[in-house]
Amino acid sequence: LLLPLSQQAKKWVTVLARVIDPDYQYEISLLLHNGGKEEYAWNTEDPLWCLLALPCPVIMVNGKL
Repeated sequence: LLLPLSQQAKKWVTVLARVIDPDYQYEISLLLHNGGKEEYAWNTEDPLWCLLALPCPVIMVNGKL
């Protein structure tokens, strides 16, 4: 689960949160939204999001995953 950081929210810039499949193996892209009135210049060193890894239980229903 990708979560936005509060330091970006203070600038009215948010990362739209999303869930990543457990078997996803490709590049992760983010969608930024600037809800403020001022232009936001992002630097590659700026932290934008936090990755939260949660357990993903497997549930079988009628013999199917």
